[in-house]
Amino acid sequence: MKKIILSATLALMGFGLFSSALQAKECFHAKSIDVKWVSYKTMAKIGVGGNFSSSSFAQETEDATSTAVMLQGATVKLSLANLDAHNPTKNSNIAEYFVANLSAKEINAKIVSADEKQLTVAITLNKRTQNIPMSYTIKNSKIIANGVIDALDFDLVPALRTLNKNVSGHKNKGWNDISIAFEMPFTTATCK
Repeated sequence: MKKIILSATLALMGFGLFSSALQAKECFHAKSIDVKWVSYKTMAKIGVGGNFSSSSFAQETEDATSTAVMLQGATVKLSLANLDAHNPTKNSNIAEYFVANLSAKEINAKIVSADEKQLTVAITLNKRTQNIPMSYTIKNSKIIANGVIDALDFDLVPALRTLNKNVSGHKNKGWNDISIAFEMPFTTATCK
C-alpha cells in the first residue's frame, strides 16, 4: 500500500512539474540592432547603401512575452559619424558634403507601436521627428524591418543638394526617398 501511495505521489509531482513547464511563458530578448540605409543618386536612381558601424540599443521590456511587446519601446541612438557606406571615398564624401551640413549629428529612434507585422518608429534626425511606419518579418530568430523616410520631412534636402553637387558620380541628382531597414536578432527563454 505504501508503494502505491508513494508511486501515486511521485506521479502527481511529476505531472505537476511537467504541466508547470508547459505553462511557463517564453520571453523574447534582443541586445543589438543593425540599422541599414539606401539613398539614391543619378537619374537612373542608383542605390548607395550602408549601415552604422556602431549603435546604442536598449529594449524597454526585459521580459517581453511576444516579439511585438519586445519591439514596443525599444530605442536606438546612432551617430552620423558612424555612417558606413563600405567604401572610404563614399564615407569621406558623405561626412564632408552631407553630415557636415546637418544641424544635428545623431539619430534617435524609438518604436512607439508594434503589432505582429507592422511597427511605427519615431525617428529624430536633423532636429526633426517623424513617425515612420515599417513592416517586418521574422526569420531564423531575427526581426527584419523595412521602411522609407522622405528627406523633405527631415529637412535633409540642402545637405543632399550639397552632396549631389560636389560628388561627380551623383550627376547632380539625388532622390528624396531613403530606404531604411534594421535587423534585430533575438533569443527566447523562460520568463523570470
